[in-house]
Amino acid sequence: MFRVSLVLTVGSALLLGACKKDGASTETPGAGAIPPTVVPAVAYAPDAGAGKVEEECDLQSKIPEYFYEYAPSAVPGSGGSARVLQIEIVNVIGQGGGMYTGPKQLTVQGTLTENGQVVGTFKGRRTTTGGAFGGYKGTCSLMERNAKAVARDISEWITSPSMDALLGEL
Repeated sequence: MFRVSLVLTVGSALLLGACKKDGASTETPGAGAIPPTVVPAVAYAPDAGAGKVEEECDLQSKIPEYFYEYAPSAVPGSGGSARVLQIEIVNVIGQGGGMYTGPKQLTVQGTLTENGQVVGTFKGRRTTTGGAFGGYKGTCSLMERNAKAVARDISEWITSPSMDALLGEL
């Protein structure tokens, strides 16, 4: 019995070690590596096509909330900082009806400025259909999943910003 237990323990440890990417970190993306950054309110572009999603899902609040989790040095505000990240929701695809009405997609774009100079721009997109065994989720729940993924993408980009970066599925 001891031999079986030892084999299982060693095998599990080897398997877990093999599954981790080389250099992969368990830390929050960007944690501690991002200088203090102000993130003004996220807005929808006039032609984003958000419809009821804009009214019901509160994505303009969810994206920064998730971003603050991944980038703790970022704070809400309206400026006055040397470093400002503007994020705009530019396209939303997602009818009501949850996973039964097709994929839910969120596209954002943003600009990072330092001392008034643009130092980086990005466009990011995430899509979900709910996935197998994802449960019966509503449209807002699925769109929040996209918002969280986009926020994580942005938090990784902001540690080394570049011009015209394509994030997520782009």
